[in-house]
Amino acid sequence: MPRAPRAVPERVRRLGRTAPLLVQSAVAAGLAYWVASTVLGHEQPFFAPVAAIVGLGASYRQRGRRAVEIVVGVAIGVGVGDLVVALVGPSIWVLVLAVLVAMSLAVFLDVGALVVTQAGVQSAIVTTLVANPSQGLDRWLDAVVGGATALLIAVLSPVGPLRRPREHAVEVLRTLADLLRDAVSANRTGDVDLARRTLERARETEYSLGQLRDLTEERSDAASLSLLRRSRSRRARSDAHAATVLDLAVRNARVLVRRADVAVEREDPIPAEVLRLVGDLADVVDHLAAGYDDPAQQPLLRRELTALAERSSTFAVPLGLSGATVLAQCRSLVTDLLRLTGLGHGEALGLVPRMHA
Repeated sequence: MPRAPRAVPERVRRLGRTAPLLVQSAVAAGLAYWVASTVLGHEQPFFAPVAAIVGLGASYRQRGRRAVEIVVGVAIGVGVGDLVVALVGPSIWVLVLAVLVAMSLAVFLDVGALVVTQAGVQSAIVTTLVANPSQGLDRWLDAVVGGATALLIAVLSPVGPLRRPREHAVEVLRTLADLLRDAVSANRTGDVDLARRTLERARETEYSLGQLRDLTEERSDAASLSLLRRSRSRRARSDAHAATVLDLAVRNARVLVRRADVAVEREDPIPAEVLRLVGDLADVVDHLAAGYDDPAQQPLLRRELTALAERSSTFAVPLGLSGATVLAQCRSLVTDLLRLTGLGHGEALGLVPRMHA
């Protein structure tokens, strides 16, 4: 029962995010039907809006490819269905044969799962419902109209997910800061329950990273069809790079949190100065989240991270197993975060000095 109040608002937010896509699909369906019925004069061009809807879908992922695959799949299905019916005549066995041949041909051509499905569906429709062979060509033309309409809408429509990967990246950074802060708190107080909860939350970040990867790929696909392809593709590449670096950062943070949990469980104290460094790193991660989309903040963030890198190199050894492990992961995390400020891997690594007493 406690999940229901949270589920409804999340569904409302998801509907709000998807609303522009749904409107585009609805408009494309109406436009495709109008073109097929009014311009081409087809009596019941129901597959034109179907092709347009499937081509656009409820996601920006691979819109152009979906539209092309529908047209190709329909062409294969209609062609095979018409040919088999013309040679043998309609029957149940002809239906089976047409579907098998059409889907096998699509698999042989290696043109995608959607093509295979459409080839089978259309061959089945042609061998069972289409009485006039010329209607098979009409169906293929309807698919062309629907696919072309989907492509047109995809190219002309505003690219909705332009900011979504960046917004989600900020959420990941804030979660990362909270994890570091809670790990420090658990070790300072010896709170085993807090350490365990923090570790569980750290493990759950894989879902958020998966979402970030999906949003990044969706934006890349949307940008590839946009009229402003060059500038949006550049930003899409930047987001893809950030997603990769964030993935590395969160993985390093998970190792840090796991060792911090072990330290509390086994009463293997982490030096206070190491915990202070991790806490200060959490504050810098918060600053990075706040200025994530502001290039003017990058030099300041870089200086803060560089200062932490300098501090991390001056600890006396040995620190104990837990202290040394947490410090090493903290240094790796600083390197990852420096890359989010616009530095390459080598440049970031060069700003993290070697350990010295």
